[in-house]
Amino acid sequence: MEKAKTLFSDFLYGGKFYNADDDLKTTARTCPSNNITVERLMGKLDSAIKQCPNSSVGDIETKIVYNNNKTQTWLDTKSNADKEILVKNAIKNRNSRSVFKKKNESFNNRVKIINQRFESKEKQAKRKSDKRATIKKIIEEKIWNLEIELETKIDKLRTKTEK
Repeated sequence: MEKAKTLFSDFLYGGKFYNADDDLKTTARTCPSNNITVERLMGKLDSAIKQCPNSSVGDIETKIVYNNNKTQTWLDTKSNADKEILVKNAIKNRNSRSVFKKKNESFNNRVKIINQRFESKEKQAKRKSDKRATIKKIIEEKIWNLEIELETKIDKLRTKTEK
């Protein structure tokens, strides 16, 4: 019961959708009641990836959207002159290059961030090893100094019992 309360708290008394206004209700009418459309799209994508494993996701997505939007049937209803104008405008206004450029920039930024992290980890490891080497050197020198001091003190002693 508690789980249901937390899941539907927005729709229960006091929730933000408890007394929905008319604008929200009209907007909600256009929303699908299930996710079957998305499931179908994912099925088509999965099938297309299996059929054409070397195709890019962008190419596959273009084919799926072209078929789902029934672009070809819409183009068949247009005259040849209109088709030429539409195709020319589509070619002129396409943004695939800019999308590719953005994706490439995004990828390069990710690679740059990864390289920076790797370099910082290397620097930290180097600092750590340098610290250890310095500490080791200091310890060795102190021990060396202690041994020298000990030998000089022993030499200063006069008798065997004092030694």
